[in-house]
Amino acid sequence: LSPLEQIAVMNQAEYVVLAHGAGLANMAFASPNTKILEIGTIQTLKLRWSDFWPHATVSGCHYTKVIADMDREDKTSLPNFASESIVASMLSMQAIQSIVDFIRYDLYSIADFEHSDRLISLCQFLFNCGQFRKVVDVLDAKETDLRGNPELLRLFADAHRLLGSYQSAFQAFQDLYNAYKNPNDLRQTIHLAKRLGDLNHVIVAMRELETNFPSNYSALMSSHPHLAKWATSVAVGIS
Repeated sequence: LSPLEQIAVMNQAEYVVLAHGAGLANMAFASPNTKILEIGTIQTLKLRWSDFWPHATVSGCHYTKVIADMDREDKTSLPNFASESIVASMLSMQAIQSIVDFIRYDLYSIADFEHSDRLISLCQFLFNCGQFRKVVDVLDAKETDLRGNPELLRLFADAHRLLGSYQSAFQAFQDLYNAYKNPNDLRQTIHLAKRLGDLNHVIVAMRELETNFPSNYSALMSSHPHLAKWATSVAVGIS
């Protein structure tokens, strides 16, 4: 395509998926309704993160980055840019399916995901992209799928927590703990109850953690010594 044809395609596109590269500069000509999904790697994340943000800002398009594996034997260390330049990304079939599900949801709102594993994959993908509001929206629309599915409920709880919706996060973690008795969920309720000022729950939950999960209680006290002092002072005040 000629430069003018590339500009026209970008301007008229509803959704564009591109690997990190110079073609993303055409975002400057996208419409405000265009959605751009860039597939990058840990290399582009660390070295070229800001390359195309100005172009997205100029057009006002919706710009999302996802991180894939690098197409090289050593996928964890950072390549030498001087000798290897930008290393191409590599996607597994599962990763491709996750991206397809993400686009399907992004284009058609709440897609009808009939299988829970596909729904989990979509929500994990959205969560890893930092799209916490979309995780909540998807799972609010699929409320029945939360029952009996701790993985989805935990994503729902964590998304609310990162959005600052502490009451909703507290309730979700409380539901998780009541159903599955995972001490990590109980710990989350303690932190959230403290934020919400629910002093009674903090005291009751810490006592339960100490009684039923002493190693977890010790770890909590070690990492948050101020919590024990705070709870003790509150308990004394209440009594």
